[in-house]
Amino acid sequence: MKLLFFTICSSITAIALAPSRVLAWSCDSQCDQGQSECTEWKRLNCPTSNHILRSILEFDRQSDNPIRDYGLRKPASHAPRRPPGSKLEPQGRLLIRASRAFAGPRQYPPTQFAAYGIVAFQSLPFDTDETNRYVNICRGYLAAVPRAKNLLDQGIPLSKQMVTVWPLDNAQLSDKLNITDQDPSLICRKAVLAIDIASSRNAIVNARLTKPGESFDGRGPYVIAWSPAQSFGKPNAAVLILNLSNVSTAAQAAEMFRAWSSDVEGNPQLWTGGWNNQSLKVILRLWADRWGSKILSLISMQK
Repeated sequence: MKLLFFTICSSITAIALAPSRVLAWSCDSQCDQGQSECTEWKRLNCPTSNHILRSILEFDRQSDNPIRDYGLRKPASHAPRRPPGSKLEPQGRLLIRASRAFAGPRQYPPTQFAAYGIVAFQSLPFDTDETNRYVNICRGYLAAVPRAKNLLDQGIPLSKQMVTVWPLDNAQLSDKLNITDQDPSLICRKAVLAIDIASSRNAIVNARLTKPGESFDGRGPYVIAWSPAQSFGKPNAAVLILNLSNVSTAAQAAEMFRAWSSDVEGNPQLWTGGWNNQSLKVILRLWADRWGSKILSLISMQK
C-alpha cells in the first residue's frame, strides 16, 4: 500500500489512497514553480518530507508483493457508488456474482476473488480472419459478463465475485481496459493485440496435469476454471473447461458466456469448496443437449 502525501512545510497530512507507484507533492504559495522544481524545493526545505520520502521508497524496494488491484481499488474513505434509489445488500447476505476482468502477467491468478477462470488461448491470432474471430469472442465476453468494476461500484467486493480473466501481457493496459467506457470493438482490438500467450499456455499446461493424456486439440480459446481456486497447478485438480473452438461470431460468444456466467460462475453451490459432482452432472447434461458433448467438460482423476 502506497501513501500519497500532500505536503506543506508547516504540516504534512497523510491519507491512504489506492495502490500506486506515483508519489505526488502538492505545492503551496511558497512554491509556485513547475512540479519538478517544486518537488526539489520541498526536498531541500522540508526535512520531515525527506525522511518520509526515504521511508516510502525503502518500503517500495523491500516489498516483493505484486500489485494486483486491476485498476479497481478505491480509497477506503470512498463509499461505493450505486444507482440512485438502490440499497447496498448487507455484507453477510451478499451472493457470489459472476464478473470479468483483464489481468496482466503479475495479476494472475487473481487471488482477491472468490474463484476464477481464464480465457486461455492456444496461439496468438495468425491472420486477419483469426484476429476478427478473437475480437468477436472478446465482444461477446464484454457483452455477457458483468464488469468487476461495475459490481464493485454496487458494493459487491471482489471477494464475492467469481471472475473470468482475459489475460494480457501488459498490466497497465489491463488496468485501463478494466475501467474504460470506450467502444467494445476498440477495447477488444487492444485486448486481442495484447493477449498474454504465456499465461494462456500455462493454464492449459496446468489443466493437463490432471490428465496428462487430455487433448486440447481444438483451435480454442478455452475457458478453464479450477475449484477450489488453490488447486491451480496441482496434479489431482478437477478442471472445468468450456471449449470455444467452434465460436466465430460475437452473438455466439455472448450466448456461451451468458450461459457460463449463469450456470457456472453465478452458481456457487456448483463450485464452492470444490466441484459438486451431482450439480455438475446436471449442468453438463443440459449443455450437451443444447450444444453437444464437447463444449463443456470436466477433467479429473476420478473415473
